[in-house]
Amino acid sequence: VVVDRSQGASSLADGCLEFMVQRRVLEDDGRGVGEPLNETCGGVTPYPPYGNATRVGEGVVITGKHRLLVGGGLSGASLARSQMDKAFSEPLVFVASIEADSDIPFKITSFSALQNSLPVNVMLVTFSVLHKDPSSIKFLVRLGHQYGKGEDDEMSKPVDIDLCTLFADYEVV
Repeated sequence: VVVDRSQGASSLADGCLEFMVQRRVLEDDGRGVGEPLNETCGGVTPYPPYGNATRVGEGVVITGKHRLLVGGGLSGASLARSQMDKAFSEPLVFVASIEADSDIPFKITSFSALQNSLPVNVMLVTFSVLHKDPSSIKFLVRLGHQYGKGEDDEMSKPVDIDLCTLFADYEVV
C-alpha cells in the first residue's frame, strides 16, 4: 500500500490491513499523549493563566490517497517504486491568462537541464540553486538509486552516469 502522507498501519489478522488516517479522541485515551487529540478547524481559545483552552469549530477532516498494489513473486519493489514517485512527486500545474492580442512574455514552454534521460531506476532528488551571480550560477544536484540490493533482478543493478554528458550545457565541478 502506497500512501500520500504518514499514517499508522497494522495487520492484526492474516489478510487484513488497518490504517489510522486521523486519530481523534475527545478524552485522553491513556496511550501516551496525556491529553485529548481534538484538532478543530476553528483553532483554540486563548490560554488563561490557569486552566484549559477550549477548541473551537468542527473536527478537522483528513483525506488521503491509498494505492493498493497486488503482484506475484518478488515484484513488490518494482511495482511500489514507480507508484511512490507518483504519490510524492505529482506534477505542479501552473496556469495564467493574458489578453488575446498581447505578446506572450515567454517563448520557452518547457525546460530541462538534462541532455539525456536518466535511467529508469535513478531519480533526480534535488536540483536547486546554490549560488547565483552575474557571471555564473551553481546548482546542487542529487541523484538517487531507487532500488536496494536484491529488490529487483534488473532495477537493483548499479548504474554509471556521466554528469558531464547529462548536463552538457553546464560546467560540472
